[in-house]
Amino acid sequence: MSFVDRKPWVVTQEDVKKSWNSVPNGKAFKCSLCNHRFIVGDTARWECTNDVPGAGGNPLICFDCDRPKEEIVQKMIELNKIVRVVEKFNKTRHLGDLSCLIIKEK
Repeated sequence: MSFVDRKPWVVTQEDVKKSWNSVPNGKAFKCSLCNHRFIVGDTARWECTNDVPGAGGNPLICFDCDRPKEEIVQKMIELNKIVRVVEKFNKTRHLGDLSCLIIKEK
């Protein structure tokens, strides 16, 4: 398994038990697009997106979400926009001002 080759692999017991993103016991071993938690026998693969601004790194992709790189990149950009909006909203800590939920394109 290597994220640079972008080839799918079959998830093993060892994969499920390791630390992913510095989170122990496989708790963060999930598809970056649908949050499916990988189990032994699933198909997973890395997609290289570090070269794309706004895509947020190299996502793990499950069999059901596997698409051409361009589609994965677009979905990651959309998901990262949502994450930024939610983080901004959480910083305001009150419901009186929802203007922080407006996504402004750069």
